[in-house]
Amino acid sequence: MTAKPAPNPDVTRASGAKPRREMPAKYHRAVVNGAMVLGAVLVAASGTIHLHLWMGGYRNIHIIGPMFLAQAISAFAIAIAIAVLRWATLALVGAALLAGTIGGLLATVWHGVFGFQDSLGAPYAGLSLFMEGAGIVVLVSAAFGRYQLRRGRWQTT
Repeated sequence: MTAKPAPNPDVTRASGAKPRREMPAKYHRAVVNGAMVLGAVLVAASGTIHLHLWMGGYRNIHIIGPMFLAQAISAFAIAIAIAVLRWATLALVGAALLAGTIGGLLATVWHGVFGFQDSLGAPYAGLSLFMEGAGIVVLVSAAFGRYQLRRGRWQTT
């Protein structure tokens, strides 16, 4: 029984494509950190929209008003924590907050909540949905990237 020789990474593959080279971990770390900061900005932007709407009259809506204020305060606190600590768990908490905010808006539009019915034509509804959806994608990706870095998945050079 003979041992097979180790594959030569410099030899092109049968398909003609060169083997994929790993990007050093420092570049992955920079991309993940950038995604964390971008995600934190999107969470804070969602909080800003909700605070603006609360100050503009939503504070007078029974139960919904305090929920807008709570969302804004939570968004700012979570955004700061994500930007400073850059933990995967915090990124997922931010994504969950944004998903819950989208769910709350859609429930209010489709069914009404606590006797309040909103519409997608409401001020900032479209912008809010877009930013929160983008925030979810960015934060989940950042959390996955942080997890991969922690597991030593990417080489360190």
